[in-house]
Amino acid sequence: MANLDRRHLAALGVHVMTASGAALGLLALLATLNGRFDHAFMYLGLALLIDGIDGFFARKADVDTHAPRFDGALLDLVVDYTTYVLVPVVMLLKAGVFPEAVALPLSLLIAVSAALYFADRNMKTDEGWFRGFPALWNIVAFYLIVFSLPHWISAVTALLLVAAQFMPILVTHPMRVQRFRLITAVVVSLWAGAALIVTFQALTPDLLTGTLLIAGLLWVGLAGVISGRSARS
Repeated sequence: MANLDRRHLAALGVHVMTASGAALGLLALLATLNGRFDHAFMYLGLALLIDGIDGFFARKADVDTHAPRFDGALLDLVVDYTTYVLVPVVMLLKAGVFPEAVALPLSLLIAVSAALYFADRNMKTDEGWFRGFPALWNIVAFYLIVFSLPHWISAVTALLLVAAQFMPILVTHPMRVQRFRLITAVVVSLWAGAALIVTFQALTPDLLTGTLLIAGLLWVGLAGVISGRSARS
C-alpha cells in the first residue's frame, strides 16, 4: 500500500509539474503588462523547458495508471495554449510589432486559428513530426520582438504562419522525431543557449547569438523540407 501511495504521489507530482507551466504563463503575462519582455521570455522559456521534459517523467511515473483522475494530455494542451499562444499574443500587442490598424484583428486571428490547430486530431504524424506550423507563437513573438522587423513585415509573417498551421508541411519535434535527432538536439541546445543569453542582453543579440538564432530557425525549416520530399518520394 505504501509503495502504491508513493507511485500515486509521484504521478500527481508530474501533473503538478505540468500545471506549473500555467503559473509561469501568468508570471510572463504580468511581466509583459509591466513592459518587461525579457522577464516574460524567461518565464516562457522555463515553461517550454517543463513542456519538453514532463512527458519523460509522465511515462516513468505511469500517470495514466497511478493518477488517472487527471488527463495529462489535456492538461498539457491547456498549458501549452496558454504559454504558446495567449500570452505571446498579448506580448505582440503590447510590443506594438504589428501596424496599429491590423494589430487587434490579426491577434484575434492568431488566437482562433491556433485554438483550431491545438484541436486538430492530425496535428502529428506517426513519426512525431508536426503537420503544419505548430502554433509556436512564443517563438514567433521572441523573433519579432528581438529582431524588431518593420511592422508590415511582422504582420505579413504572422499571416503566413497562420496559414502555415494548416498547410501540408512538416516541422520537427526535437524530442520525438528520430530522423536528424542528434543534429537537431545539438542545434536546439545551441539555440536555447543563445536565446537565454539574449534575454540577459535586454533582447539585443550580438553577432554570435543572432547568428545562432537564425541558424536554428533555418535548420528546423530545412529538416522539414528534406523529410517532406522523402515522404512524397
